[in-house]
Amino acid sequence: MIALLDCNNFYCSCERVFRPDLERKPVAILSNNDGCIISRSQEVKALGIPMAAPLHKYRRLIEQEGVHLFSANFVLYGDLSERVMNTLREFAPGVEVYSIDEAFFDLSHLKPSEIVPFCQELRRTIRQWTGVPVSIGIGPTKTLAKLANRIAKKRSDCSDVYALTDPAGYHYEFSQCDIISVWGIGSRLAQRLREKNIRTVWDLVQCPADWVRKEGGVVLERTLRELRGICCIPIELGNPYRQQIMVTRSFGRDVRDLDELKAAVTTFAVRAGEKLRRQNCKAQALTVFARTSPYKDPGERYSNGGTLKLEQPTDDTRHLIDAAIRCLTQFFEPGYSYKKAGVMLNDIVPHNLVQPSLFAPPGAEPDSGISKTIDEINALMGFNTLRFAAMDIGRNWRMNQQYRSPKYSTSWKELLIVN
Repeated sequence: MIALLDCNNFYCSCERVFRPDLERKPVAILSNNDGCIISRSQEVKALGIPMAAPLHKYRRLIEQEGVHLFSANFVLYGDLSERVMNTLREFAPGVEVYSIDEAFFDLSHLKPSEIVPFCQELRRTIRQWTGVPVSIGIGPTKTLAKLANRIAKKRSDCSDVYALTDPAGYHYEFSQCDIISVWGIGSRLAQRLREKNIRTVWDLVQCPADWVRKEGGVVLERTLRELRGICCIPIELGNPYRQQIMVTRSFGRDVRDLDELKAAVTTFAVRAGEKLRRQNCKAQALTVFARTSPYKDPGERYSNGGTLKLEQPTDDTRHLIDAAIRCLTQFFEPGYSYKKAGVMLNDIVPHNLVQPSLFAPPGAEPDSGISKTIDEINALMGFNTLRFAAMDIGRNWRMNQQYRSPKYSTSWKELLIVN
């Protein structure tokens, strides 16, 4: 058996951990630059405010209903996510962290009668230790565990833990679930299936495997088999490295100056390098892009980017910055007001699998010792204690975060004050 743990309205729950007065009150989290709503509490959902709703369109309703707004505080959310996952690892032998608020874990070490009580106790423990409420879905496959988790959140009689363990009882639950609720079925594929009169999960399960493969390929056939209880997607243990690392931000104000844009790209390259070293890998290529706002008049719009193949695979921030600036200057066009930029590291390989160039001169391979030392000092002394000077040129590109809460758990200067 496999279980999926999913944190309930995760970003909102993180804010409530340090603001218990907001329990059962409407809470919404805003995107970068406070533009759109990216997380909603159940109370906000009940008001009819949709996901990704622009703040300016719903501001009057938000003020009327007393919705508490927060700018996205990803440092806080990442730390609480790590606490939830570490708690889970103490009780479950095999854990696959799927996203910041989701994780699959193995239940094969338990007897069938022990599974639901174990998950209920695990849920209570995570809430007590971290303050974050979670739901747990259980099934013989990942797809069924995902579906069970969705059911657990909707049903009020299961205490946020639900198991799809008895094939004989699938008919009712499957017939109540729309086809779009299945893991791996997006809106376009769901629409195609509805045109074939396949509207519920039960409708899909009744289809012949050959027909499903013809209509949706091998991926949909795999989903069908998973729904029938045949495990096709095993739990991935360990920490697989990310094959691409992207750091991108929308600017608080339009940026027209090349030096300011360089400062933003330098900052993104630094952050990408930190992530690269944390997974003990090196990058072989780097991509940079920049664009104006898509809402400007056509003559004022501009979007471009470029990719640079690195001479040697590297995780050295100095070389990443140099490559990013060279890439930016190749496509930068003066006269435009840039609203967003980003850096992406490509062709990532583990540190011990790097293939050096046969024709590189001696000592040409970058040395990341300085970058790792900077990481260690910043981890010990505080974020950005040591930083590259180019990061501090101008401030217009910094994000607007009017409603950001303190970094309660990661910054000494922003610890919670108790009177």
